[in-house]
Amino acid sequence: MKKIQLKRQEKRGWTGSKLLACGIAVWILVFVLWGASAPVARSASEGEPTSATQESATEQPATSPPAEAPADSQQETGSQEPSSSPQEEPAPAPDNASEEASGSEPAESSAQESEAAPEAQEEKAEPTEEPAAEPSPATAGPGTAYVDATIRLLNFELHQRYMGWRPNDLIVSIFTDDAENIQLGVLEVVRASVGLLKDQLAGEPDASLDEAQALLQSDPFKFWLPSAESAYDEALEELKAYLGKLESAEAAIKTEAPQLKAVCESYRELLRTEVSTLLEPDDSWLGLDLDDQFYHARGTAKAIGASLEGAFKDFSGPLDQANAREASAEILDALKQAQALEPWYILDGSPDGFLASHRAGLARLLADALYKLDKLLWMLP
Repeated sequence: MKKIQLKRQEKRGWTGSKLLACGIAVWILVFVLWGASAPVARSASEGEPTSATQESATEQPATSPPAEAPADSQQETGSQEPSSSPQEEPAPAPDNASEEASGSEPAESSAQESEAAPEAQEEKAEPTEEPAAEPSPATAGPGTAYVDATIRLLNFELHQRYMGWRPNDLIVSIFTDDAENIQLGVLEVVRASVGLLKDQLAGEPDASLDEAQALLQSDPFKFWLPSAESAYDEALEELKAYLGKLESAEAAIKTEAPQLKAVCESYRELLRTEVSTLLEPDDSWLGLDLDDQFYHARGTAKAIGASLEGAFKDFSGPLDQANAREASAEILDALKQAQALEPWYILDGSPDGFLASHRAGLARLLADALYKLDKLLWMLP
């Protein structure tokens, strides 16, 4: 019994060792196969040619000669092209001819336009040359800026200012006396300007200036039969008629140094009157005349500044000869500063008092303009 059990144990032990050896052999075989297949996988991933690709590569030269067959066909077609090219080459010629024709058409049109342009310019130049030949250069419309400035001043006060001409209003003028006094100051300068045109500047007597001067002498407070604004409107139309004569060279203005001195002297007298009025002590009840004097002087400064600006344009020759351009600009600047004064309430304090004196401030600016105007008169020959 013991022998039989030992034999069974030996058989069991052998079979176990046999199974272990078989397992080890299997693992070794798997490892060997994996090691052999790894280089192939790497070569495939890295793009190395495998045996299959090498075989296809070796087979490609054998198949490449058929690809050269089109070259032979190309040679054959190339040999045929010269025969057909002489027939095809003349085809672009019409295109070139059409392009030349199309190119020649703009050239011809541009040439026609260039030939027509001088003719058009000559036609345009003819109307301007004919009137220019009639008047002499000395009388070809000088003085238009001065007359135009006078017209603008009067037209603004009559038609562009709110509520129009106010001094002859029965009730409204009581509450708008500031604008009323500005208009009265402007009217005084316009009257002086028209008088200068009639007596000093006009080359010849003119009916329009005579009529305008007579109409401007109407009472500014007259309400009707005729009203002040209706008379001033007629004067405005007469001044516009005279301006048209200047522009068409039917009339002329003297623009020499003596005439410029006459204009400056006339405005100097107006400025002196305003300065002396502003510096006089006020004797009115509760100072009711303070604002009237102030705004009257402002209107005078406004009108003199606009009139002198136009006169300096027309009398540019005498100003250049006297080298007085800077002096004329200083006069205009001082008058603009005087015109810009707009206090809320007109005060008349003493020179060393706590309250301001607006009349004295305006008088100082007008006196400065008056001094510079005297300087200009001294510079003119």
